[in-house]
Amino acid sequence: MSSTSQANGAQQDQTEGSQQEQSIIVHPQRRNGGFLSSSWARGSLLAAGLAVILSPITWIWFGASPVDPTNYAERTRRVLSTTPLIDGHNDLPWQLRIELHNRIYDGRVDLTKQLLGHTDIKRMRQGQVGGQFWSVYVDCDTQQKHFEDPSWVVRDTLEQIDVTRRFINEHPEHLQYCDTAACIRKAFRAGRIASMIGIEGGHQVGGSIATIRQMYELGARYITMTHNCDNSFGTSASTVAAGGKDDGLYSLGHNAIREMNRLGMMVDLSHVSHQFMRDALSIARAPVIFSHSGAYSVEPHLRHVPDDVLRSVKKNGGIVMAVFVNRFLNMKNPDLATIHDVVDHVFRIAEVCGWECDVSKFPALIELIMERGATDDQIRLIAGENLLRVWGEIEHRAKEIQATGEKPSEEEYAERNWHKGLKNSPWMLRESREKAVVNGAAENPHMFNVDRDGKHNPAVKQKRNQVPAETYRQWAVKYGPVFQIQLGNTTAVVVNSVEAAKKLFIGERHAWNSRPTFYVFHKKVSKTVTSIGTSPWDDSCKRRRKLAAGALNRPRVESYSPILNLESREFLRDVYLASEANDGAIDFRSPVRHFALNLSLTLNYGTRVSSVKSLSEDPLLAEIIYVESEISKLRDTSKNYTNYIPLLRYWEPIAGFFRLTANPKDHAGSIGRRRLEYNDVLLNRLKDEVERGVDRPCIQGAVLRDPESATLTREELISVSLSMMAGADSNQPTMAWAILLLAHRQDIQEKAYNAIKDAGILDLPSDNYASSKVEYIDALTKEISRFFVVLKLALPKATYSDATWGQATIPANTLVFLNSWACTRDTTAFREPDVFAPERWLPDAPDAAAHQYAFGIGGRMCVASLLAHKALYTVFLHLIAKFRILPADGETAEAIDPLAGLKGFTFVGTPRGFRARFVPRDGEKLKAWLDSQK
Repeated sequence: MSSTSQANGAQQDQTEGSQQEQSIIVHPQRRNGGFLSSSWARGSLLAAGLAVILSPITWIWFGASPVDPTNYAERTRRVLSTTPLIDGHNDLPWQLRIELHNRIYDGRVDLTKQLLGHTDIKRMRQGQVGGQFWSVYVDCDTQQKHFEDPSWVVRDTLEQIDVTRRFINEHPEHLQYCDTAACIRKAFRAGRIASMIGIEGGHQVGGSIATIRQMYELGARYITMTHNCDNSFGTSASTVAAGGKDDGLYSLGHNAIREMNRLGMMVDLSHVSHQFMRDALSIARAPVIFSHSGAYSVEPHLRHVPDDVLRSVKKNGGIVMAVFVNRFLNMKNPDLATIHDVVDHVFRIAEVCGWECDVSKFPALIELIMERGATDDQIRLIAGENLLRVWGEIEHRAKEIQATGEKPSEEEYAERNWHKGLKNSPWMLRESREKAVVNGAAENPHMFNVDRDGKHNPAVKQKRNQVPAETYRQWAVKYGPVFQIQLGNTTAVVVNSVEAAKKLFIGERHAWNSRPTFYVFHKKVSKTVTSIGTSPWDDSCKRRRKLAAGALNRPRVESYSPILNLESREFLRDVYLASEANDGAIDFRSPVRHFALNLSLTLNYGTRVSSVKSLSEDPLLAEIIYVESEISKLRDTSKNYTNYIPLLRYWEPIAGFFRLTANPKDHAGSIGRRRLEYNDVLLNRLKDEVERGVDRPCIQGAVLRDPESATLTREELISVSLSMMAGADSNQPTMAWAILLLAHRQDIQEKAYNAIKDAGILDLPSDNYASSKVEYIDALTKEISRFFVVLKLALPKATYSDATWGQATIPANTLVFLNSWACTRDTTAFREPDVFAPERWLPDAPDAAAHQYAFGIGGRMCVASLLAHKALYTVFLHLIAKFRILPADGETAEAIDPLAGLKGFTFVGTPRGFRARFVPRDGEKLKAWLDSQK
């Protein structure tokens, strides 16, 4: 609805708006309870606007009503039966995109039966809505001025225009598409609700005036010049609210307004900064609108309109529409806002409707306005006549401008890169952006965060050369433990606290059981076969996981003790030979790699590498090392940008053809095929040994002997193998961190050695080591895994079904990261979490029962976690018992800082240090001991 009000002067001509001149605007989809489709994403439960015209048409008292003046319900019914009540802003298209992915057929959307948000035909009819502006909105999650790179924003805008036109066409008996003011009256006379389109954000045209023209041709009749971010047109109010500079209207914004005036397209100044308002009004050649703003003197929110601007709007002939968003009415106590506040603000030209208003409540609002003394003719003005007048004036001014022969504007902003994508990477390659927060209150009431009460937080960005998990941990301190980030085109949720992890991954275990499908890893590397840990949840994954779990239960793990002891001894042999040849100081990467690879091969296939030398000389082993290393890179969720930016997928074959990249054409696919080939060779060899009864105890052998394995396809058997081979990926960096830790923390090393000695382990043969239980070594192993957690962001999850956090719903198939790093630093679970303290895991310690988070949590926790822990325990026990480890020359304690000591910012947290001095505690005994174990 709209209204004109100037009875009490400009100070009362202040509103918070919706999108049309004189209409009450409802944002029906902005309601609590839907992840990405409610207050989480848009920032309010409900937004409705009352459009107030600031023009020479003021409140004119035409005389008494022909009915009882106190019968407000009848007066309202009669007025709205002759005047179209125009709702200026409804976010239904946005919800159709978020909730239904623009799919409206097959019974998905029937507004005559189905309530979406606060909008359906029944309620619109109850509310006597005569015209509806459907708002086309795409998230604005960056503060860069030139919003050019994300072409998906323009794409999503076009798709929303398309779905809007389609759902209008699906309800021809109730809705009629309109793109002129005259069409609204025609539709109203025919008994249909006039349906128009507006665009809520200048960022949605991609910094292109040509795109504005195309949007106009497609039916858009207004553009909100900014949303909650700056763009190529000018400064957003939210930028100023967050402490940024108000640069007002930019040169391209000037040209955009001129072009919109030429076209007859409404210029909406909601969301823009105060200086932008002033600049725009100084050059506008047609009336402007504030589709959902408010009066700054009534409530000092920086989105609202100050008095001097209101006076300029009056001279311009434009309108200010009051939005019904309670947090804009009462920033400190939004829950206290009611419909009576709306009426107060109508008379003061203000904004706000309570939390429970929807499109059916317009008559009730009109009745309250009448109670304050408004005449029927005044109600007609605020219902729709003001909007129709302003729109008609805009159309008239456009015809006058076009009659002069003025050509369409060809201006573009100077910084535009016409070769974008050839040399420069899009911003999504460099930054991930926090888009919404669930549990954080804004420190400044003007700041835009999204918490459980529907408040906005400012979008923030992650810089390059930062550890993502640490960045997210810091954000969680301010914004709460669960928030969402934008990775290119993909929205992801990050869980950052122990409490949230338990509530979501254990309390709603079934909903979090799946894994996402990534373009690089699943569609190129692993087209036919994926490991258990990277497979989406389905019947096949359940079968594979069940069989693998049977081969990895506690009795089975205990049966692998001979393998663990053997590989630990061989690791000591490699270290001893290397240190003897280099006076103790060695690069320990080759022995560690040999241990990790042998552990995977022996445990999975019952075969092993004889020596470090074989790693480079044996073609099969060299192939395995190279391919597994490449697999790790291709699985990295932070480096493979084509996972999140589809446009880059078209660039890859071109770059490969012209050799513009280091990798050959179809590198990922080739790596995947090579991995399958050597696993196929190893599996065939093992199956032959099983059939002949000469196989060694191993995981794949146990699976093959399980009767249920007959139900597995060959691809599923290989999937089990891939899962076990992937373990080397995390074992190597964990061992490297442990060696560096022991070298630089002699106190820890001495405690560990004394614990081994006191337990009588030194007098036992090596075959007993894996089966022993030295509590301090067990605690040390747990603390190493916690303190240095190598997968700081755990393997990503995907929601299998809808999940809930507070009042928000996280839809199925949402990408989710468990921030294991943040959980291991959670002070509610660990005392002094930044201190390396094995004692926290001893039986009587307060933290003894805490979860470690090195292997994830919940239904998709690493199925081999027990085996991995036992393998590390065994090798640490051997190493500390036989060697004293010292820092290499020139090394500092920074090497064991879990952040500063990192080698790059890859998915797997590898230390940059790789040298240490290994001094045998008794060289002669060690040599004799190793010789006896051959």
